[in-house]
Amino acid sequence: MRAEGTTSEPETSVQSGLTSLGEVACRYQADEIRPEDLPMIAAEALAAGLDTPTLCELAGWPRNAAARDLRDAFEQALAESAIG
Repeated sequence: MRAEGTTSEPETSVQSGLTSLGEVACRYQADEIRPEDLPMIAAEALAAGLDTPTLCELAGWPRNAAARDLRDAFEQALAESAIG
């Protein structure tokens, strides 16, 4: 039995995923994230419970995709997650 005022596991996971993706977004804006790392970051966000169409798409992209395309997709995923 859960104590009153606690959150369920999926809500906690999604909140954690949003926090992590928010931190990555800040590092991305500071040019600390390489474009080729963005597909793995998207996959990790999905594993943390976030689920947007562009995150799903980006998670399946190869590391050697065009940097501009990776950046555009990541920025779209941030917008879909209400982070960007």
